Amino acid sequence: WILFESAFITIPPENTVKQPQLQTVYPNKRKTVVTNFRDVATTLTRAPTHLLRHLLVALNTVGSIDPQGQLILRGRVTATVLDKVLLNYVDTYVTCPDCESSSTTLTRDQQTRQYRLCCECSAVKVVPCIPDGYCLGKGKIVAEEQPVVVCES
Repeated sequence: WILFESAFITIPPENTVKQPQLQTVYPNKRKTVVTNFRDVATTLTRAPTHLLRHLLVALNTVGSIDPQGQLILRGRVTATVLDKVLLNYVDTYVTCPDCESSSTTLTRDQQTRQYRLCCECSAVKVVPCIPDGYCLGKGKIVAEEQPVVVCES
């Protein structure tokens, strides 16, 4: 008997997202600017404030989004570190671990649990909430409420 291993190749779904590259600029020694931040959040189909909150807590720094959609961070953060944090975000909050699709949505229930719902395979997974961080002397970071998006069936 001959077993054809090549017949059982898993084909990745069409909705996989390639991790976008963050374009960083260093206007001075104490500031990092990500010029395409809003475009990256749109590509990942996540609210810019959710991605911002994850980056600020992971990098333990202070930052904001300017009117042009650029992320301004206090301190010099290398592109390699930003890419690792973004990859962690994509793995945790965007990509479905079952079918590797990026066609997912985030929802929240009454008990403040956050779920990642896959629109391709209907898998539901509890994802960790981003802990509250503190800006130095400015109080809590407060993210906007996430809109609930329903998958098209």
